[in-house]
Amino acid sequence: MPGEPLSAVMAGEHALLAECAALWLARGHRLSLLVSPDPDLRNWARTRGIPAIASLDGVETALNGEPFDYLFSITNMRIVPQRLLDLPRRLPINFHDALLPRHAGVYATSWALLESPAEHGVTWHVMTAGADEGDILLRRRFPVGPDDTAYDLNTACFQAGMDSFADLADLLAAGGARPEPQDMLLRTYHARGDVLPDGGLLRWTRRGRQLHALVRAAGLGRGDNGFGTAKLLVPGGYVVVGASRLAPPPPVPSPPGTLLAADAAGLTVATADSSLTITDLRTPDGIPVPPPALRPGTLLPLPTPAAVSTLVTRMTSTRPSEPRWTHRLANIRPYDLPWTQATTPARSDPPPGDGLSAPFPAPLGSPSAAGGAPQGRDQPSAGCTSSPSESGSSGRSGPPAGTEYVLAAPATLAEAGRAEPQVAVLAAALLFWARTAEDPEVDVAYRPAAPQGDFFAPTVPLRLPAPASGRTFAGYCAEVAVKTAEAEAGSYLTDLAARCPAVAAGSGGLRVEVGVGGEGEPGTGTVARVVVEPGGCRVWLAGDRVGPEAAEALIADFEGFLRALCDAPGDVAEVPLLSGARRARVVEEWNATATAPGPDACLPALFAEQAARRPAAVAVVSDRETLTYAQLDARAQRLAAAMTAAGVGRGDLVGVYLGRSADLVAALLGVMRAGAAYVPLDPVYPPDRVRTMLEDAGVRLLLTGGGLPLPDAVRQLDVPELDVTKASGPDPAGLAVAAPPEPGDLAYVIYTSGSTGRPKGVRIAHRALANFLRSMAAEPGCTEQDRLLAVTTVCFDIAGLELFLPLVTGGCVELVPEEAASDGFALRARLERSRPTLMQATPATWRLLVAAGWDGDPALRALCGGEALPSDLAGELLGRVGALWNLYGPTETTVWSAAVRVGPGERVTLGRPIANTRCYVMDRRGRPLPPYVPGELYIGGAGVADGYHGRPELTAEKFVPDGLGGTGRLYRTGDLVRWLADGRLDYLGRIDDQVKIDGFRIELGEIEAVLRRHPGVRRAVVTAREDTAGTKRLVAYLVPTAAAAPSLPPPADLRRHLARDLPAYMIPAVFVPLAEIPLTRNGKVDRRALPPPPRTSPLPLPPAARPRPGPEEAVASVWRAILARDDIGVDDNFFDAGGNSLLLVEAVKRLNAALALHLTSVDMFRHPTVRTMAASLASRTPAPPAAPRIDRTLLHRRRRRG
Repeated sequence: MPGEPLSAVMAGEHALLAECAALWLARGHRLSLLVSPDPDLRNWARTRGIPAIASLDGVETALNGEPFDYLFSITNMRIVPQRLLDLPRRLPINFHDALLPRHAGVYATSWALLESPAEHGVTWHVMTAGADEGDILLRRRFPVGPDDTAYDLNTACFQAGMDSFADLADLLAAGGARPEPQDMLLRTYHARGDVLPDGGLLRWTRRGRQLHALVRAAGLGRGDNGFGTAKLLVPGGYVVVGASRLAPPPPVPSPPGTLLAADAAGLTVATADSSLTITDLRTPDGIPVPPPALRPGTLLPLPTPAAVSTLVTRMTSTRPSEPRWTHRLANIRPYDLPWTQATTPARSDPPPGDGLSAPFPAPLGSPSAAGGAPQGRDQPSAGCTSSPSESGSSGRSGPPAGTEYVLAAPATLAEAGRAEPQVAVLAAALLFWARTAEDPEVDVAYRPAAPQGDFFAPTVPLRLPAPASGRTFAGYCAEVAVKTAEAEAGSYLTDLAARCPAVAAGSGGLRVEVGVGGEGEPGTGTVARVVVEPGGCRVWLAGDRVGPEAAEALIADFEGFLRALCDAPGDVAEVPLLSGARRARVVEEWNATATAPGPDACLPALFAEQAARRPAAVAVVSDRETLTYAQLDARAQRLAAAMTAAGVGRGDLVGVYLGRSADLVAALLGVMRAGAAYVPLDPVYPPDRVRTMLEDAGVRLLLTGGGLPLPDAVRQLDVPELDVTKASGPDPAGLAVAAPPEPGDLAYVIYTSGSTGRPKGVRIAHRALANFLRSMAAEPGCTEQDRLLAVTTVCFDIAGLELFLPLVTGGCVELVPEEAASDGFALRARLERSRPTLMQATPATWRLLVAAGWDGDPALRALCGGEALPSDLAGELLGRVGALWNLYGPTETTVWSAAVRVGPGERVTLGRPIANTRCYVMDRRGRPLPPYVPGELYIGGAGVADGYHGRPELTAEKFVPDGLGGTGRLYRTGDLVRWLADGRLDYLGRIDDQVKIDGFRIELGEIEAVLRRHPGVRRAVVTAREDTAGTKRLVAYLVPTAAAAPSLPPPADLRRHLARDLPAYMIPAVFVPLAEIPLTRNGKVDRRALPPPPRTSPLPLPPAARPRPGPEEAVASVWRAILARDDIGVDDNFFDAGGNSLLLVEAVKRLNAALALHLTSVDMFRHPTVRTMAASLASRTPAPPAAPRIDRTLLHRRRRRG
């Protein structure tokens, strides 16, 4: 009966669906099911207790026989099958964005605008088997403006759809809906394959209103546009026209197509009866371009009737394949040629004034005249001939400059592939690319033999067949023949990127092109091109992207691969990429690091030797005391004796829970002198994490002291303790200690982040530690003249260099307190006061110093490691220090395994292996790779750890036998690197989810595991982002549980939850709520699709939280700029809002500059909210004008002159 609540199922894809659903629910009706492929719409439904599914295919299963009254299809792009139309008890109803019966089908607003209507509207009608043929229930009309575009009409349809649905819902509830049959004599229908008039070409011989209507009809905004674009022919090609307006007829009659005026906004062109101003010009790729530099009076190219007819015919034939191409191009995975130089030129807009007289950036793989003067090498490579590219022209009218090599195919290659010679050569080239790719499932551009004609892409993407194990070369050739036959079948319109944002984002450049025969020039952005010909192929390489050494290496490796393919065609995955002398070079020559064996002494003996040689020299300096070598030796001996008396001996593990003091150094030496190995524990770690590490290690004894109370979670373990400050006694020389350690004994076990959520202990032997220290003493170097400023926590393995290297070379180590080590201003003051000769720090710490205004010291040697050294930071440091070293190495190979001194203007690399260390770049099967080809870095030699403590399975996985001639094991680092031509290692990233922030190695999986244990979190993905240059931070993307949705738990609650198990450096700075985690086609997390953290919270700041004018607003404005957030409230904590140590330094600098104060980092820690900081500022007086600073650069020059 009328007025009773009704039930419905709703299906659709856009926001109108949610609006109509909300109106339905607001009237007391029930929504039984929502169907949408949009995860945000499904999440909207689920948060309101409404079942939601992604596809119409699952409707019957989801309903499970539950009856409902109405089925609404609202902006639903799929045909609803008859079986679903029969389900509702009353009616299936569809929303259409036109006034039926006119303009049924798709893109109704665009087709309507071609008729220049005075009004438009929407229709609600009964769904039937025929598309948009059912009886009409309700229409809503609205006026159309003379310049309205299809986007404008779609917006008006959205509003009209909402308004009319409210009326429709009321009619249905009241039983007043009266279906009215459509007048089919008035019906017009537009299918997906219909082509817009003239293919979208602006034919100036048509009337101005017709052309204006065409531009308006194609004006669908920046969203998906399956209708088409308006196209303007210009010299050298065409551009897409985004907007237009009618203009008066020219004062003097002009032929259609005459350029009447041109300015920065657009062009005015004569039509058959008036003129039209066109603006918003873009390349077919969708890149904005300025108007052409053409003079008024110029006659623009006019498309001939034959050309228009050919275009329309071709567009009609290719329309059915456009959805396939759209999906394919949106999921391009470009093959990245490993031999290219480090920097990739970014695609950019043409410079101002360049205009359309010059060619445009062409779409995927298309030819372009952009280029420079020909250049190349005249010398042929071994086994092939080479010549510079020659276009017969210069300037911007020539092809990209490069060098072409002509290679002859081995005579037996076709026989090995059981294929036509040209197919075999093409298959060999594709196989070579696939074998040298980081991911074998990548795309190259394939150029069909037949010309594709104007308006269609000359190349299409070709997915490389995977070099799967067991596949023969003959089988590979057969698959290549099939794939190339498919690629020859046709192309796509070049404006597809301008019409589809996903294509524009996904098709960003196939840099490698292949084809069989044909001439043509390499496309814009092409780095390499292989053209297969009878008897071999031509390989063209871009001169500005592939240097001479790299080109020589590529050609040599490809020729060697062709020969190897003929010799062993049985399994394409086993064909070697390296052989003979080239293999010997990377495996043996670049790993010739063996040094003359030194004394087989361990660290305690090396230190004792220096203590005996220089007893009165200062060994350790801390804030509380200074110890000479003799005093430090005596203290370490007493501690060793006390531990021996407590039952500690060789093979035992001893926990060290101490602050940064001289006692810490004595304790570490004492543990090793007692024959045991130390387990460093940082007092700032969460108690539960310390407990986990102690339990996992099974320590025999725990060293404490310095007034640091043990947390209850640690005391509950009932581990015996020894207070190092109370270990006193007689002359230590007579005290009994355990037998000294042997080189094979453990020196320490240090814990790092674990991907399973559990930290893992790395076992380092004395032999490895001693080799590392001897190598570092030689290079970068350390002597008794050096004073090293130590800033790193003992729980970070690189502290081993800072604490021990000076002590085994007779130098001095100065310990910086933790609070000063993390404060750029305090650390700068310490450096300027202490004047050390050596300091090792992570890039983040060096950046802190630079941000704090440190001028540098030419007497300082700076060691940088722990994470990648950015080139900009290297440049900053090179201007401040006497020498800069970049150091690399995982914990599992004893601190550092490679080193290089960085020179001005040089590429920052990892350098070469240190003494008695071997580095191999391997493929997925553990085989060495050629120079330039990326692979995983394996490290062998004296520094390799014993493995993971108590984790034999993980040890076996990460530490593998050395199958390249060594007798030990190799550690798989998980780092993606490549060899350069001179034997240096080049770091490219990670092959897993491990990251480094502030030098700390972080397994993202460990953070994710802890987050998933929170009752309000269903799914969690953590990533490291660098949205601001030089500032890397952890960002957590979280899907809330059904109980918590749609909101996440408060960030403070999440931080407290994490802080129970994780150290501060592993707690994300930002938490971003998501409806769903984006996935790849293979069901894996698509980290590249994770959005940047929003600047503004979805909830507005309440009035009480908004900063007030004055000090609060002054502080908040600085925070907003630094934290890249617009929603800073007065009680937001700087650090909880995403602040870190580097941003802290910047905040202090900006506040001091803005308010003429003299704040320090300590002030920010004391007053971490806007409210408390503003209150503290009220009691301060402005700082006096700063005294002029001495130009330290001049001082540096004077010192260098002596």
